[in-house]
Amino acid sequence: MSEDTGAREAVAPGRGGAVLNFSDPLGFDAELLRLCQDPLSRKEAGARARRNIRQNFSLENYRNRIAVLQSHFQEEWAGAGMAATP
Repeated sequence: MSEDTGAREAVAPGRGGAVLNFSDPLGFDAELLRLCQDPLSRKEAGARARRNIRQNFSLENYRNRIAVLQSHFQEEWAGAGMAATP
């Protein structure tokens, strides 16, 4: 992933990815070469990436976050005398 674009929280060092600077072609090439030459690192990075996505970006996780936000706003609206609509 480029450090200039994308969701850094989804792909980050230690979470199964690398954040690279596309304006540094030597650094980009070095990381790609490292991954091409080290199958174990590729496999471990893939496992970490899958685990990170399942733990932090699953549909269930988003549903839980939305439920917490909805509850928070309903409490806020109730305190302000506003009716909450589903």
